Parts: sequence; C-alpha cells; structure tokens
Amino acid sequence: MSNAVQVTNLSKQFNTVSVLRDLSFTIPAGKMSAIVGRSGSGKSTLLSLLSGLDSPSSGSVSIDGVELAGLSESELAKVRRDRIGIVFQGFHLIPSLDALANVLLPVAFEEKTKQAGHIDLAKRLLEEVELGHRLNHRPAQLSGGEQQRVAIARSLIHRPRVLLADEPTGNLDESTGKTVLSLLRKISQEYGTTLVVVTHDTEIAQQAEQRLHLSNGEISDETN
Repeated sequence: MSNAVQVTNLSKQFNTVSVLRDLSFTIPAGKMSAIVGRSGSGKSTLLSLLSGLDSPSSGSVSIDGVELAGLSESELAKVRRDRIGIVFQGFHLIPSLDALANVLLPVAFEEKTKQAGHIDLAKRLLEEVELGHRLNHRPAQLSGGEQQRVAIARSLIHRPRVLLADEPTGNLDESTGKTVLSLLRKISQEYGTTLVVVTHDTEIAQQAEQRLHLSNGEISDETN
C-alpha cells in the first residue's frame, strides 16, 4: 500500500522552545489516521506542517509524493489547492456568503470554463452532507453542526488526495459531533481520500485504522 504522507526526522522550534522533536512516520493512502494528544502536545503545530502552512526547523514532509521543503509560497499554494483539503475547528466560513458560495471559495478564481462543473460538484457535496436544502443559507442561519458540514464540503471541492481535519468535532455537542465524523468517514471513503484527524478524543481515535499518539512533541506510540 502506498503512503499519502511521509514524515522524516521532523522538528519544530519556536525561539528556544522545542515543540516537535524528530518525528518520523507514514500515513497510508485511503485510510483514516488519527493524531492523538492532549492540549499542548504539538498536534496543531504538526497539522500546520503537514498542510504546508508552516515550515519545519528541520526534517521533511511529503504529501502524495510531493516534498514540501524548498517549495515557494506559490508552489505550496498549488499543492494545497490540488492535493490537500483542510477542515478547521473554527469553520472559517465567510458570513456574507451563502453555503453554496462558501463551498466554491477554493475554486473561485479558476477559469470560467470549469465553473459549471464546480457548481454541480458543490451542490452534490452539500447533498452528501445533508444540506442540499440549505444552499442559499448564510452561516448565521445555520447551526454549528451545519456550518461544520459546509466546511467539510468546501474542503472536498477540489477532490484532494489528503484531508486534514483539526478537532472537527471540538465545537459541537456529542450527538452532532458523531454525525459530522460519520459524514467525514463516509465521504472520504467515497472519494478515495486519505483522512487525517487531529483530536484529543480517544473515542474518535478508536475509529481510525492508524493512531499516532503525540506527547511532549514526540510520537509516544503508534497503533495500526
């Protein structure tokens, strides 16, 4: 089985503080992996490095066969656009745009010849997350769970190879969180997307085929 993510001797320091220390691991393609750890363990920093939103102090990250080190900002942006989807804990929807327009944001500046196909896919994704009836509703008109589902649809609009989810149920009640996680797994399986969930919730982690336990900036245990 090929690997969607390859991390080698990865470290990150902020001034004199070492946040991540010499991490090496792989994440298999097409599976769900969970990066588990308490608050302050370095999970969010690791996610920023995997997404190319931050650069390591040393070591390397490869996403879908592309080494991120040495890429320019425009090249990193292209990798994120073509290969990586990100679901943020805080939703990050644009208040003035409706659900459909929020889903289309990542492809808003592509040539017009592709727009019709993107609109059809956006509508289909919103149907997949059970929001086909809420296309024209703005974030303020949606519940927290509905906003997170819009964010999931948005992260999949460009059919990424790797989907990174940062505490995707952290701002939701237990029942809504389970629904959102179930939808994440269902859609990632349908689209053949590798799902990487960063979480402190052991119940969520138990659903993953691979679990990486992060403690004090190091991988303390790896379970497959």
